[in-house]
Amino acid sequence: MKTIFTVGAVVLATCLLSGCVNEQKVNQLASNVQTLNAKIARLEQDMKALRPQIYAAKSDANRANTRLDAQDYFDCLRC
Repeated sequence: MKTIFTVGAVVLATCLLSGCVNEQKVNQLASNVQTLNAKIARLEQDMKALRPQIYAAKSDANRANTRLDAQDYFDCLRC
């Protein structure tokens, strides 16, 4: 995530130092960088919010697999 910010900062710095880019384009790039950083922050929050649900689903799946394995084992013993 920090690499995206770094790349954006490098692009912005290059544009600023080149001197042949007008101020409007520089401002647009700066705005784009801010927008992307905000999106990254939102996505990180979304991922953090979803982690407990992912762990719960994984735990439920493991319990179900354990029950199925036990059921198969007992079914084989009856044969």
